[in-house]
Amino acid sequence: MYSQMRCCTSLLPAPSMAPSAVQVLDVARKAVEIFAKHGLKCCLTGGVASHLYGVTRSPNDVDLVVLTTQYDQEALKRILVAADSRFYLVPSTNHQATYKVLWYRADLTFDPQAVYCGPEHRGRSHCKVDVLVPGGDLEIPDVPEGRIATRSGLPVMPLVPQLMLKLQAWAHHRASSREDMWAKQYVDVRDRLVTADRCRRGGEEGG
Repeated sequence: MYSQMRCCTSLLPAPSMAPSAVQVLDVARKAVEIFAKHGLKCCLTGGVASHLYGVTRSPNDVDLVVLTTQYDQEALKRILVAADSRFYLVPSTNHQATYKVLWYRADLTFDPQAVYCGPEHRGRSHCKVDVLVPGGDLEIPDVPEGRIATRSGLPVMPLVPQLMLKLQAWAHHRASSREDMWAKQYVDVRDRLVTADRCRRGGEEGG
């Protein structure tokens, strides 16, 4: 069993198992369903969207764009926390930040895809959830509802904007002075190559 596990360097709220791709997608589905009950459309982006488009790398977290001008990001996070107690907020490690970081806590059954992250396994998996809105510093597009793609029953950022956002992430990581951020540029390149290949092979057929 342990031969399939590796040490995780990501900071988690407690010693735990990092979520597998299946678990990340389950968290994404729960968030999408909660927002749908509030009449809010959304689409996945980041690593989880790349995974749904065919990137084999397992996503580490959920990046979810909520297509609204009615709520800001902090209000949207509170909607999830109020709807499901497994979503919870913690202060940012940036002491100057006014926002809180959203996580999802899940009980675990054994999953060979999960990554061992601590000296003891406490039967918990924690998945970070980034709730985003269109515009802002990231210049996230306000995707028309009819253009949202679907993969594995989940709403996903259309392929071309997804590719452009990954390109933007690559530029940001490449310019960073932080070693951990700078190292992410290579992951961005691999993700972009697979996503670009999807573009060349015909793009956005529904899944």
